[in-house]
Amino acid sequence: MRAAWFVALAGCSSILGIGDLPAPVDPDSGPDGPTCMGNTEACGATCIDLQTSVDHCGACDLACPIVSGGARSCEAGLCRLDVDEAVHAAWTVTAPGPFLGFWKDGTLLASNGSSASVLIPPVASPTAQPFTALAGRHTIVIPTNTQKPEVALSHFGFYEGRKQIDMQAWMNDINGCCGTTPDGFAADPVLGRMFTGHGVTELDTETGMTAKTTDTQIQHGSSFYVTASALYLPRRDTAIVTKYDRNHAVVWSLAMSATAGVTVGEAAIASDGGIVVGSAMGDKLTRFLPTGVKAWEIDVVAPGAPITTSTGLVIVGATKGGDPHLCAFDLGMGTERWCTKVDAKVIDAIAGNDGVIYVSLDGITSVLGLDRATGIVRYTFRNVTPPQELLLRAGKLYVSGSGAVTAIDVPATSYDASSWPVRFHDNQRTRGTQATLEF
Repeated sequence: MRAAWFVALAGCSSILGIGDLPAPVDPDSGPDGPTCMGNTEACGATCIDLQTSVDHCGACDLACPIVSGGARSCEAGLCRLDVDEAVHAAWTVTAPGPFLGFWKDGTLLASNGSSASVLIPPVASPTAQPFTALAGRHTIVIPTNTQKPEVALSHFGFYEGRKQIDMQAWMNDINGCCGTTPDGFAADPVLGRMFTGHGVTELDTETGMTAKTTDTQIQHGSSFYVTASALYLPRRDTAIVTKYDRNHAVVWSLAMSATAGVTVGEAAIASDGGIVVGSAMGDKLTRFLPTGVKAWEIDVVAPGAPITTSTGLVIVGATKGGDPHLCAFDLGMGTERWCTKVDAKVIDAIAGNDGVIYVSLDGITSVLGLDRATGIVRYTFRNVTPPQELLLRAGKLYVSGSGAVTAIDVPATSYDASSWPVRFHDNQRTRGTQATLEF
């Protein structure tokens, strides 16, 4: 079934979110403007049908975007883009996932902890280089050595377990902890600190030295979420969420739910510095204010990894009526704003600065774009390798999965200002334990 999505651009230089457009303002219309008939309105000296014009869609001078491979139209004052051949560039890589990251110069990294490629976008004929071809780079990597979760900083941007000691810049054994679950992590690129390991272990990203270790009895594998003033730790296999200050002192430690069987899953930082936590089992979504006050707890079946937006929404994949959906909830009240049925489980969702939520689905060869305000599907990008992860940079949406990385032209130029997780060199994807980071 073909789908479509809509975006709007303001003039030539700024992008407005879908559903967030201002009322049309036309300083040239009025007593001296033309007298327009029917469904047309005055845009300067010309009468325009704002319901159908691709150059004035919904308002004067709001042009529908031009996207490579997409046929644009304006329907009912909203831009429509349906793309069959959306690919700007595509790479075949050795990593089956793969997990993606960026260096600051725009070089794209693709790795899975045991193999890796360096991709140089955007080019007409993309090529891949091994990480070892780029000496002098500093990239954090979490290797997948399940017996000793080491953390290495490699000048070559990639380090695998103990097999390439000559490339190692540093290694920290994380208190000598052993186990079978990779550690979660979070990074503060401003202060040059990384939080990972058994307990709360804080590392200096330049030297690899342990700066501070506390609460060492916390179970291995918990994810970390860091802000400018706090560190959150939803404790794996429990319902407990703990907030620390940046000196590792416990600020509060609370259960996300009193319901039996609820354990913490993925989380997202809210715009006020609080946290929204989904359940791993137990079908709950809980919002904590920075003070530890539980703002709300709602029933959400099978919540995925939430993200937050600058418009006060919590976006999360979930199940509703037995079917997969992408849903938006009000950050302040927890009330449902919209819930859109999709064809398969939501694998990843990111918020663009164009008012669009980009979504990849399990096993589906299309990427969707949904109106942030209404949940209506506005874009469909087809012929994409079944995706795992989405990244966004400079008008390109990068999609990884099944041994390939695809780059798609999109109107969004960056992430939504308040969206979480951040996905650039200060990547906060704590579930991506094999992903690359740079500071």
